[in-house]
Amino acid sequence: MLKFVSKQEYWDVEDSGLLENIASDMPWHLKSIQDAIIFSHLHEVSNKVVAEVGGGDSRILPFLSKCNACYNIDEFQGVGSGPSQEVVLDEVQNVKTMVGKFSELLKPDFFDIIFSISVVEHVPTKKLPDFFQDCQRILKPGGKMIHLIDVYL
Repeated sequence: MLKFVSKQEYWDVEDSGLLENIASDMPWHLKSIQDAIIFSHLHEVSNKVVAEVGGGDSRILPFLSKCNACYNIDEFQGVGSGPSQEVVLDEVQNVKTMVGKFSELLKPDFFDIIFSISVVEHVPTKKLPDFFQDCQRILKPGGKMIHLIDVYL
């Protein structure tokens, strides 16, 4: 399913006060909207195995790790303006690989939820099939996959 986030949806999340749970010193920009939307979908998740793809210095995983087993799948090589050195977050396990490589570091049918913020648009078009096949491979049957993608209209 493809869904565009509306201004109203963003402002509803902003007005709800949910974002006070995300520690961020980042100036407001498109990722702020994406953080708000992903957080509105996942803030009540508990007892799940959750992975952020390309999370870098994740703003979402520290909150989710309070009630879930959380993983940050990132090579930490600075791709797409991400960090070029490993970022260690409390209660979050790093998996140093990329989705789409079918790495043995990522076990099949392991994650209940996989999400990304501003990652998919950095995957070369010809590698998108491998990216999504690998996401499906590591996601448990019936799991949830959410990718927030930068789209300027």
